[in-house]
Amino acid sequence: MRPPLSRPATAAAAALAAIVAASPAAYASAPEAKTLYVATNGHDADNACTARAHPCRHLYYAIHNAATYTGDAVTVVVAAGTYTENDEIDAPALASLTVEAVPGTVTVEGRRRTHASVFTIDSSTSTLQGLTITGGDADRGGGINSYSGTVTLNTSTVTGNTSPRGGGIFNDGGTLTLQASTVSHNTAEYEIGEGGGIYNFGGTVTLTHSYVTDNTARYTGGGIYNGAGTMTATDSTITRNTAAPTPGSGGGIYQAASATSTLTRTLVASNNPDNCVPADLCP
Repeated sequence: MRPPLSRPATAAAAALAAIVAASPAAYASAPEAKTLYVATNGHDADNACTARAHPCRHLYYAIHNAATYTGDAVTVVVAAGTYTENDEIDAPALASLTVEAVPGTVTVEGRRRTHASVFTIDSSTSTLQGLTITGGDADRGGGINSYSGTVTLNTSTVTGNTSPRGGGIFNDGGTLTLQASTVSHNTAEYEIGEGGGIYNFGGTVTLTHSYVTDNTARYTGGGIYNGAGTMTATDSTITRNTAAPTPGSGGGIYQAASATSTLTRTLVASNNPDNCVPADLCP
């Protein structure tokens, strides 16, 4: 019996095979886009959250499902409503995770009896878009506590949260970006009281077209406490924040000696008892 006939490889096919064998990473598949859905009338049990007509009920359930899509870019689309929960994003294996809502329609409110941030983000690349984040009370970052994460807030508001450090947001060694977002009416109190709006610790904070207003710190950094790291604000507003009444407490911005801050076309005004520490930081 004759052996089965085989088609000889062309020169082009042989060349392509050689290239792929030599550098397989160059032909690795791109991250796949996945979309999950959440709504106040949804249900969680045995639900993959993948159908708009059959959404999950809670963000934390959808976020847990999203974390299983290794290497993919996942978007959780949230329908209008108030979601009372404390959520953890721990998905370093994802290419990215976006929690998306129409601005002004979705509030994520922490359970006030639960001593936890509204969002705790661990070493993940995340975007929170169109959310109002409120009601958090935690040891660090009442609204958002980011551990070495890459976090972007887009058209979002962090308001009405409490913590000893970073009433609104605590950024621990990560990259925090605010775009067209607001951090307001947060409080850093208790025995430490630093960074009413934002506390940056060894990370990078970038504000663009954003507002840090009406935040309060018991001691230092009513609006922003830049403890160690880099803070850049462009076309932004930092106003009406309050720290301890002693001059030098940094009502608007307090910058520690090991930190750096750059303000470009940014208004820092009407903060108490002072706008910036050191004073020459203010433009």
